[in-house]
Amino acid sequence: MEDRLLKIVEDIKNNVFSELVAETPELMCEEFDKDVSALFACFDDEIIPVSAYECEQVNVYFVMEMFEAVLGACCDEFGIDEADRLLGMVYQRFCKSFSKNSKVFQVVCIELAVCFAYVGDIDWFNLAYEDINTQIIRECLNEFPFFYADKMMQLMNVMRDEKCIEMGKMSLDIYSKIEEITEVDYVCCLENMCDTYMVLNRYKEYKKYADQLKNWVEKLNDDNDKKNTVMLKLWLYESSILVEQGKYANAEQCALQGYGMCEDSEQFSELRLALINNLIVCFCCQEMLEKSIQYLNEGLEIINKYGIQESMGAAVLYNTWNLLSENEFSGEAAQRVMSWLWQSDVEKLPVTMFGMILNSIRLNINNKKIKDKDVAYVERVLNLIGSQLNPEDIDGGILFYWQVKVIFYEYIGDIQRSKSAFDNLYCVSNRYSPDMDAVIEIVFKEYDRIKGIMDRDSLGSLLFSLARRTPFRLEQACDVGDERGLINKVSRVGILFKVIVAAVYRNDISCSDDEFFELVCNMKNVYPDVLRKRKIKYANTPEMKRLNDLHRRLLDLDGVRYYGHQVDDAVGELKYEIHELEKKIYTSQEWTDDSEFAWKSVEDLFLLIPDKTIYIDYVQFTNEQKDVTERNLRYGVVVAIRQGAEVYVRRLDMINAYNIRTVFSSLDLEIRRSRGCGNSSGGMIKWLNKNIQNMLYNQLILPVFKVIELECNIEKIIISGDIELSAFAFDILLDSSGRYLAESYNVNYVNSLRNIKNDLWMNDWIENNVPIGNVEKCMVVGNPRFTIDKNRVLESDRTFGALPLTKVEVQAVADVLETEVIQKQNANKNIFREVHAPILHIATHGEHLMDNTFLEKNRYLLYDMPLRKTCFFMSGANDWIATGKIDSQYGTGLVSAEEICTYDWTGVKLVVLSACFSGSGDISYEEGLFGMNTAFITQGVQVAIISLWEVDDLASAVLMTRFYKNLKDMSVSEALWRAKKYLMSVTVEELTRDGWFGEQRVRRMGLVADSMRELAHYPKDTRLFSNPVYWAGFVLWL
Repeated sequence: MEDRLLKIVEDIKNNVFSELVAETPELMCEEFDKDVSALFACFDDEIIPVSAYECEQVNVYFVMEMFEAVLGACCDEFGIDEADRLLGMVYQRFCKSFSKNSKVFQVVCIELAVCFAYVGDIDWFNLAYEDINTQIIRECLNEFPFFYADKMMQLMNVMRDEKCIEMGKMSLDIYSKIEEITEVDYVCCLENMCDTYMVLNRYKEYKKYADQLKNWVEKLNDDNDKKNTVMLKLWLYESSILVEQGKYANAEQCALQGYGMCEDSEQFSELRLALINNLIVCFCCQEMLEKSIQYLNEGLEIINKYGIQESMGAAVLYNTWNLLSENEFSGEAAQRVMSWLWQSDVEKLPVTMFGMILNSIRLNINNKKIKDKDVAYVERVLNLIGSQLNPEDIDGGILFYWQVKVIFYEYIGDIQRSKSAFDNLYCVSNRYSPDMDAVIEIVFKEYDRIKGIMDRDSLGSLLFSLARRTPFRLEQACDVGDERGLINKVSRVGILFKVIVAAVYRNDISCSDDEFFELVCNMKNVYPDVLRKRKIKYANTPEMKRLNDLHRRLLDLDGVRYYGHQVDDAVGELKYEIHELEKKIYTSQEWTDDSEFAWKSVEDLFLLIPDKTIYIDYVQFTNEQKDVTERNLRYGVVVAIRQGAEVYVRRLDMINAYNIRTVFSSLDLEIRRSRGCGNSSGGMIKWLNKNIQNMLYNQLILPVFKVIELECNIEKIIISGDIELSAFAFDILLDSSGRYLAESYNVNYVNSLRNIKNDLWMNDWIENNVPIGNVEKCMVVGNPRFTIDKNRVLESDRTFGALPLTKVEVQAVADVLETEVIQKQNANKNIFREVHAPILHIATHGEHLMDNTFLEKNRYLLYDMPLRKTCFFMSGANDWIATGKIDSQYGTGLVSAEEICTYDWTGVKLVVLSACFSGSGDISYEEGLFGMNTAFITQGVQVAIISLWEVDDLASAVLMTRFYKNLKDMSVSEALWRAKKYLMSVTVEELTRDGWFGEQRVRRMGLVADSMRELAHYPKDTRLFSNPVYWAGFVLWL
């Protein structure tokens, strides 16, 4: 041991000995000497007296008390760095000498963790803290309660995790045994526990301890600063929980309550900023922009007034401002920050403000608010920020810094320096962030600027090099657990894709038809591919099964809010558990070229096109990158025709998408207006007329036929739509001779050509009368009992009525397939969790939940998870919608596309979903349609038949019966096509002959029986279903 350290230890020993002798004259010197020897051994090269500790000849608590005194003296004498070195040495010696599960090691470990926190050594602290075993500590609490209470409180002051919560609970258990404990100690402990529960988003447990905290706070004097601080925190946390739940008006009231109590002082400045942050979010989400800006300005004034630019509260405020600035704060607030910047000492700018400053510079450039007189100052600020940023720290703002430099130099006309800054951005991103997010972002947001600093060939080379990274980006996306994070990650691919399509059509870059075809087929609508790959990658692991269970539970609870019921307090805890499990499951893996996402060449893609087939791909893009409006939307079109070994590819002229959108908006409105009418298709029949159908044919299909040889023996058209065209029935289109497209061509749909699967033949399964192996050949589900308890669910609360003809449909299907029907109360959502039958037929109510419906009940919160909106309903749905209570047997009765993604449908080849609006979904500019088909691709279903609108029940029953009969000697796509053609031409006489109006079948139909009898008396040659609204709504996805 060094002499100077030896002297400190000797001094501590003598002082302690003197105090102890004065207090306890009968002190046994021999015991004291053993403890002191143990203390010396901590710092010396001697062997630590393990046996003495284990035989309890050494009082480890006393040794740690003297150790702490020695450490304090070392800090005073030699400085913190030397004390830190000694701590690390002691920790390593005890790690080598003791089992980590021994009491002695745990006592030493908790002491050292506190000491490491004191000297600020994060790395050593994390190691020591991780070694603390709360289970062992709990067994030792009664040996020296005051020691544990003190140390655990100090650790709770710096940590916010599960271990911290355990320490808090143990502290509360032993406080009653310590005379020195005061009301303030209880308040501090409970405050730390509430802080931790909030960090972990465990709101239900938070509320339990928050109630205890309120009780203890009331016992403090009114002039106690701790009382004021805790009350402010409670208002802050309550508002934060309400923000999380989307109850912005209530959150605003809580935040204002706390804000009104919070005095304008340096002591409370952090809490004041946090409350302001919540108010800004509340006002923004309630579209109260002026108030948001008012409070942002006040927050900036507080930061300046108290010089807390590097505080956590300031960082949170900056972050919120940056997140909201794109839309809400792009003008006035950006100028406010710049105005403040002009008045600041540029040399003293805190690092925490760099992001906000850079964003403000960018927004002011885009709003043309930086004048010639400001250029030198802005450049000086940029250079200062660049000198302080770590060039390798991509999370520290270096990429954003280069983005701003690119647009700044382009803005002032210095093209060379702008190009140099872009090259730096590309190199840094390529080196440290190979997904190239930062480069894609600036290309998308500042396309005209990037185009201005590059020649045509360089721009094309850049865009296509970014496009070729798509496989890598998708592989990375597989390991993003959070759903919103995954959508954001994948949407970058869609954003870049649309930028390139627009560049091609504007002739900004060179691109052949084959290159364009290859680009479209590799980059369009990639979200389902990622979900499918991820499902395969992590399938059948216990962790994934647990995650799926938790996910389904969250969907049930989250669905409660759509129908206006109270959100369960457990949602926050459930989200936290899901988040932790996702982190464990989704571990990044190195990408290789043989990935499923490998880029497909144009030659590979040609092989996927069936013979005698036209493949048409529509891509919507904006013709004006800077001014994105509906009127600037266009459709790009690429066509490929396969005739034997020959494939022809042509890129067609763009189509005005605004005209098509206008027509489709009217159609969608009529579809929804007609819902629930006596004749569910009546409204649509009135709206659909030959002029509209022919106009759409001329815009969407005729240009295709003009560029191909019509004498080609084409039998099938496969379409990949986009935006509105993703959920459109091309069958309804009329050519100039008055023929529907479906009369001449078998029209199918795909997400993208790369996803296309071979047409499916099911005759082997249908003709086999027994299960193959242990798997039933088909599963037919329908006619659910939507209301289970009629006494609990009033007639006026029943959202869904019975579907009398659904019973007929599923029975007819079951008769053809020679199987039983799962119906009535047995048709509940739980039966879908595990399905392995090759054929799955579901007939029920379907829906696409609309934001405006939701906003009527919950004013400010959007139901913003797209795959949750498209759903169908099973038994018990009315009970759940009316009461908000989730039944253990029937669940919610709601099955969303997102929930289907969590099921195990291994082996399912064909899904027929005879439910209205099951082919609808949310539309994204970047990723197209989010709906049931997304879920079916995720599950690996080979062919899916879904409905785009509410179809007449009798028409649906007739079509489905004919379809399954056709399957015995036709492929699935041909069977549906022939069934449609049969339905459009079938007469009352033929329906009567097939038994559809037979009395036995009619009696099954309950309320609509009389209507069926009336149809039977129509003229025999009447074609009941000739209008396309009866048969075109069913579409087939390959």
